[in-house]
Amino acid sequence: MDNEPYGFIDEAMLRPPQILGCERMPFLFVVAVAGFVTFTGFGFTLPGIFGGVMLAGAGVMVLRRIAAHDPFWFAVLWESARYPRHMPDVLPDRTLPDLAFVGYDDPPSPATVLLARIVAIAGVTLPAGAAWLLFGLVPALCTLAVMTAAMAYIIVRYMPPSGKE
Repeated sequence: MDNEPYGFIDEAMLRPPQILGCERMPFLFVVAVAGFVTFTGFGFTLPGIFGGVMLAGAGVMVLRRIAAHDPFWFAVLWESARYPRHMPDVLPDRTLPDLAFVGYDDPPSPATVLLARIVAIAGVTLPAGAAWLLFGLVPALCTLAVMTAAMAYIIVRYMPPSGKE
């Protein structure tokens, strides 16, 4: 240590805090989902507990492999979800008059808009129809309400801004 100019760097200071070699939040999520699925599906029985431990163990093994590759994989994934997927090469100058700007893409064609509307309607109604066939009317209506709210949130969040401000 005397011949090293800055001392030594302890690996524990550089390694992120983990639980069983996994990132903390994905680990807790996997264990919680495994517990929820196990106890709602099988109840508090010996085969159910064994299946839940196996399910959680498989999830933890996958998370350990991911953390061995990159300990911040989920953190980077969640952070990158905050930013837009595509940024134009040139940003408009807001001081100029409102003219057509070359850096933006052309508006979508009517066929593309129609296809997007059909996909949005199918994404809401097909899960509700499946819930109606499998579980009855009340779960289907609940599924319809939840899927409609989720689809509306997604559409509003990713809708491009209007041309006028």
